[in-house]
Amino acid sequence: MPTVGELLAKMVIPLLLLMLLLGLLGIVGVYRTNHAVVQVVDRVAPAQSANQALLQAVTDQETGLRGWALNGADAALAPYRDGMARQPEIVADLREHVDFDHELEPLIDRQDELAKKWVKVYAEPRLADGHGRDGYDVQRFVDGKALIDELREVNARVDSKLEQEAAAARDLGRRAYRRAILVVIVVTLLAGLLGWILVRRLRRDLQEPLKDLERTVALLAAGDAGARAALGGPREVSAVAVAVNRMAEENERAQQVEEATHARLLDLDQAKTDFVSNVSHELRTPLTSIQGYLELLHDEYDEVPGADRKWEVVNRNVKRLGVLIEDLLTLAHMESRHTTLTEVDLATVVEEVVVDLRIAAANKGVTISVDLPARAPFVLADKIQLLRALLNIVTNAVKFSRAGGKVDIQLRKEGDEAVLTIRDDGIGIPASELANLGSRFFRASNAVQMEISGTGLGVRMVQTIIEKHGGNVTFDSAENEFTLVTVRLPMRHQAVWHGDEAGHDETGGTPEVEPREQV
Repeated sequence: MPTVGELLAKMVIPLLLLMLLLGLLGIVGVYRTNHAVVQVVDRVAPAQSANQALLQAVTDQETGLRGWALNGADAALAPYRDGMARQPEIVADLREHVDFDHELEPLIDRQDELAKKWVKVYAEPRLADGHGRDGYDVQRFVDGKALIDELREVNARVDSKLEQEAAAARDLGRRAYRRAILVVIVVTLLAGLLGWILVRRLRRDLQEPLKDLERTVALLAAGDAGARAALGGPREVSAVAVAVNRMAEENERAQQVEEATHARLLDLDQAKTDFVSNVSHELRTPLTSIQGYLELLHDEYDEVPGADRKWEVVNRNVKRLGVLIEDLLTLAHMESRHTTLTEVDLATVVEEVVVDLRIAAANKGVTISVDLPARAPFVLADKIQLLRALLNIVTNAVKFSRAGGKVDIQLRKEGDEAVLTIRDDGIGIPASELANLGSRFFRASNAVQMEISGTGLGVRMVQTIIEKHGGNVTFDSAENEFTLVTVRLPMRHQAVWHGDEAGHDETGGTPEVEPREQV
């Protein structure tokens, strides 16, 4: 059974070789095409230009000499002298560019020879005899013309030869280009065919085992504990399939243990709930009896010195125990009860909470400020439970506020959530104790030191209720500065207030709450 690396190597190496061959053939084709172009551009074309320049120089000499012969003006000899000066440089340049063809060298030499012979046989004697008819010699003119005609004929042969060289180079370039294109197309088609074959093989040997493994993992994730992966493919894939199968078997055994453990935990949780409920009920009856007899004793021993103080201590602790029993019963009820959800206007619940606490806030001189949105957020909730949770939060905010303090309540929407914040400027919570909020019977150290009543079950109750509604509650606080409670609940849908706008009111006395107005 090959490994994935060996399988990929068998598939990739042939493609790499074909790509390398394709690159080499492309380089060869480009080189040959470039060679032909260089032959034309760097050699033949400059040679043609130099050959034409040589003929032009000789023609300028002849033209200048003829003009001088007619009028005798020295300025008329300028073309002649310029052509004489340029001729050696042109010949040297022409010889330099025709070194690729030895057949042209004799023709170049013959042109140079004829040009020099014309100067010697015709031009110099004519200049020596003077201008006009006195210096004209028929035979010398015929000989000079014959030399010029032969030079033109040799020049034409050189030009023709150079044109043939250019045509041959261009043809070579075209043939090299066509061959390179053809070879590249053939090799590309071969590479495509080979790639198609290799992809089919890769799909058969690697992709299909991986897809089977993926299907098995998906089935296991969906809860099909009996799903197993087929053993096949490369060594690594097969090893993964074995590991997945082993893990599936272990998970199946673990799931059975987990189900048994879960059932046991449910039984234990129910037993705990029943125990707390039964104990609380059993404690509540004698506690009521104790409180009744305490009141009788208070009336009977009212005049005993120090009895009032002792009665107050006993009565306060009896009441604390009663509150604790009630909170335990409520918490057990919340943790075990199935919650029935209906569509609830969260703003209305907030208003009801504020109405319920108006007297307590007014008696303590605490101002409650409420900010509600113009469009009411609706949530799916058990209204009684939700009212209990919010009442607990706002009660704590009032209870832990100092006289003359302020409690700010704000309801807003963030995306698909309704966000309710309750902020007070009371005693706060020490930073080191924030993490313990929500633990049963936990109370902040500063609240204990200030002897502020409480059972330490309220936060846990709030968390239980909000979590049952699919939301969450967070706490932020700074000791002696503030406490901020943030409740987030998923909204059912958006509805419109009956009123057009939300108002805002602050009061330090008894808050009067009108429906869908601010307090």
